[in-house]
Amino acid sequence: MIDEANEVGKLQCESFVNILPQQKKIIDDSIRMCRLIFKVLFWMCVGCCLFYTLRPVYLNILIPTQIWWPVKIEAPDSTARYVAWFYCLYCGNHGVIATSAIDPFISGLIIHATGQVKILKDNLRFAGIRAESEVSTLPEERRTLMKKKLINEKLLQCASHYNDIIEFSKGIQHLLSTAVFIQIGGSSVVICMMCYSLTLVDLYSVTGISFTVYIASMLVQIFVYCFFGNDLIVESNGITEAIYMSDWYTYDSSSKKILILIMERAKKPLVQSAGNVSVLSLQLFVMVLKHAYSLMAVLQSL
Repeated sequence: MIDEANEVGKLQCESFVNILPQQKKIIDDSIRMCRLIFKVLFWMCVGCCLFYTLRPVYLNILIPTQIWWPVKIEAPDSTARYVAWFYCLYCGNHGVIATSAIDPFISGLIIHATGQVKILKDNLRFAGIRAESEVSTLPEERRTLMKKKLINEKLLQCASHYNDIIEFSKGIQHLLSTAVFIQIGGSSVVICMMCYSLTLVDLYSVTGISFTVYIASMLVQIFVYCFFGNDLIVESNGITEAIYMSDWYTYDSSSKKILILIMERAKKPLVQSAGNVSVLSLQLFVMVLKHAYSLMAVLQSL
């Protein structure tokens, strides 16, 4: 609990909160993307729940899930049958809806880290221009000295901001990498089994449509993790380019040393992994699809 409180506190650190008005759009875009992910996953989960509920009615099955019960529920109109039906629907739908809330939360933290990297790149690229704008009203004899001082302060703030982003990324990795690994691993197995089951039924039947919707929701779930993990890697790899695009050649030696330190750290990109086993990237998504297809082909051959 202490670790979780510390990680939440990092969202409110000074370098994350104190941003320029023109950089607020980056945060707003991150929030908008999180909401979009939630809406997509939520409605896909609702679709899964809907087909899970209607499929037994269409196929005239007593209960949605064939499990052991302590009472007999063979009679179609018995009270025990309705109680068992409600219990199966509640358990299945509860887990599905809960997933639609957890996945956007985890991916939202990664999106926020990516947004902070974008803000850092913006500060690094325009540090000289903004310093020049701030000292434009000063007398000529003080302007050069104050500009150098402001640039040095801004770059020190960038270095501190970068360090906070690294710590925040490590915190996400420490708290959630195991959960992401279990989620991706479990979803991969489910995708494989559902694809195999899909080959045994009519694709245009209620069962086939329900299997297709469920497979699509699992694929979106894995893709969200991999896409935004890959986006974090790409943005962190662009820090050195942002420095190169700035007016670094006009800085003094002290400011250039700060840039060198940031560039050296930027050689190691920020990554999120699934259980410290595999890095979240688009390559992982492709690998999951390949392994799922291979396992499905083995099951079909058997």
